[in-house]
Amino acid sequence: MQNLDGFPSTLIDEGLKEEYTESDKHNWTKEELNNYDYLMREQDERGKVELAEKEQNKKGLEKGIEKKKSKLRKRGNEK
Repeated sequence: MQNLDGFPSTLIDEGLKEEYTESDKHNWTKEELNNYDYLMREQDERGKVELAEKEQNKKGLEKGIEKKKSKLRKRGNEK
């Protein structure tokens, strides 16, 4: 069986990339596996922060829109 150092750059199927990475882990040293796990935890944390920021931005925009609508309604009632 041929040992591949990586998958072809033209490979677009994320499922295949994930499967290759999973199967390749069996050949990794303990240090390589620990490094991989560390990087995955770091990526997970970055993803959590990014999602929280997006949700906060969305809430802020929605709140701003509601505030603007409320002001417009008040102005409309004053006339």
